Amino acid sequence: MQYTRVHRLLRIITLIHGSSRLNAARLAELCETSERNIYRDIKMLEGAGVPIFFDAVDGGYSIRRDFFLRPADLTLEEAMALVLLAREVGQTEQLPHAAEAGKAIDKLLATIPLNIRQMIDELMPCVTVDLARVAQRAEWAFNVTMV
Repeated sequence: MQYTRVHRLLRIITLIHGSSRLNAARLAELCETSERNIYRDIKMLEGAGVPIFFDAVDGGYSIRRDFFLRPADLTLEEAMALVLLAREVGQTEQLPHAAEAGKAIDKLLATIPLNIRQMIDELMPCVTVDLARVAQRAEWAFNVTMV
């Protein structure tokens, strides 16, 4: 299969991120190109800010592990709890950084599996949080009802 340069750059990132033992020769083989193109591509990735380096111990290229965030592996219940806290409870403006929490939830929702995100989108219009009843309770809990 013939790769475009952009496709090859993304493939190189994916391959290197998944294995630390890939050298230029192996990357060239996997991407069906020359080693010379791999070296050019690596220079381009470095220029774009991807922290890629050759690890002499492993004998291959590596990308700093903290460069990419692993997608959050949340259950539907965990995701719903976070959305409720950030969007419903946070909208009261009684909590500091409520707006930032809402932005963070939007970013988080972009990384969770599509089926969970779709379920949240379907369920959220049916959920209300009664903060007045919560304020009357001694323990920290909130009353969530499905309408």
